[in-house]
Amino acid sequence: MRSKDITRIVKRYFDTDFTVKTRDRRIIYMRALNNALCKRYTNESLSMIGRNYYSGDHATVLHSIKMFNDNYIYQTSPIDMKKAYIDLELMLEGTEDVKITNYQ
Repeated sequence: MRSKDITRIVKRYFDTDFTVKTRDRRIIYMRALNNALCKRYTNESLSMIGRNYYSGDHATVLHSIKMFNDNYIYQTSPIDMKKAYIDLELMLEGTEDVKITNYQ
């Protein structure tokens, strides 16, 4: 599975295009969740994951993953991030070609 496939699944889950250039908090949370899932379920580089967005370089992706693991996962507003993460993990584990890696 590639990060583009995961991004497509996350977009469908939220029914929102979070790849657009904006600093809206809701969109930032979605992007961070997507980056964390891409990092966990693919072997792609951070730069490759960042190509799913308008200008996400490796440092931006790394920062969003760190923020997701440290802060965003505990947020319940505007999105219940833990529920979304668990839901999406279950969806991804049910697909073929998934390789789980630990990155903590």
